[in-house]
Amino acid sequence: NMEWEDDFSKARNYSLSKATGDWILVLDADETISLRDHKHLTKLLDNPEADAYSLTQRTYGSNLRHAFYVSCNTDSYSESRGYTGWIASDLVRLFRNKACYQFHYRIHEVIEPSITSCGGNICQCSIPIHHYNYERSEQQIEAKLANYLKLGLLQIQDTPSDPKPYIEASQVYLQFGQHQDAESTLKNAITASAASPDIYNLLGTLYLQTNRPAEAQQALEKGLTCRPNDIEMLNKMASASLAKGAINTAEKILSRALKLAPDAVMTLNNLGLLYATTNRNAKSIKAFNNTLKINPHNEYALTNLGVIYVMTKQFELAKFHLEHAHSINDRDPRILYHLAIAYHELGNIKHAIQLLKRAQAIKPGDPAINAYLDKLL
Repeated sequence: NMEWEDDFSKARNYSLSKATGDWILVLDADETISLRDHKHLTKLLDNPEADAYSLTQRTYGSNLRHAFYVSCNTDSYSESRGYTGWIASDLVRLFRNKACYQFHYRIHEVIEPSITSCGGNICQCSIPIHHYNYERSEQQIEAKLANYLKLGLLQIQDTPSDPKPYIEASQVYLQFGQHQDAESTLKNAITASAASPDIYNLLGTLYLQTNRPAEAQQALEKGLTCRPNDIEMLNKMASASLAKGAINTAEKILSRALKLAPDAVMTLNNLGLLYATTNRNAKSIKAFNNTLKINPHNEYALTNLGVIYVMTKQFELAKFHLEHAHSINDRDPRILYHLAIAYHELGNIKHAIQLLKRAQAIKPGDPAINAYLDKLL
């Protein structure tokens, strides 16, 4: 056994040193390959031109907001049952057993760079890796993120000219709400390393979160220069335009993004928001319903549909969508407030009061919640 050295690559590489076969397949404890693909997998090993294979990792979930969320609606794998979809990532997990093939990075380790540098040929493979996210408490999630941050900062010291650890450390800072630390880390990345479009993408996120749309726009323009068809950055650029009041520009950007990726949940939701903001409720409802065709449990779409139905006095529809959203997130005061309005208008004042009291406990100083509760008491 080896001692833990704050380095996932070292642990991976130690395990590789114990492998005796001609090929190595790497799977984590929360991953599996379907039994139906086992024969296909072994056939890949007969290809003399291949030194490694990139497999598609499916990370399953039910309330995923990623730009490239994939629906399980027509999926034939039994492994996807119980989930509404997944996010796909291409990862090299099957490769020849060669001493020069080694994982790199303390955290979010990858083997691709070493295979490429050794002259290896990486082939694509359609066999998916099924990856399951297990439920964790908030304390467990915070501890995991803190460890990721620690390892990411150590990696920056190890490889100061590599943008990857700067980006990953900044992502954790953003999840913790530490915007100043995230910004300084990303700016250090631009100074110390080759500027990556992912740096500018993350800067765009940071500036949008801190209500600085003009700076977000500048950062995203630099990122889109390198990757002009990046759906995520296009959506953020549209959000920056909308925040600046440039509605027509935002709509053009989102229309372009939708043509590039018609099933991108992020784009559909942002179009729904834009149409709602400009009082085009029918178009907004259509956009959010298109999201729900892809992911029936998307909290953002359900909530916004519920709010629109409250505003248009369609209270039964409002109740239906807001109850669904509430079953996903029972601590959102916006959901509770609008659900209370729906119940009140449908004649259930007692339940409306209960919902408003819960909303008030979560957000005590909210004037709209307080005023509506006073009205009903």
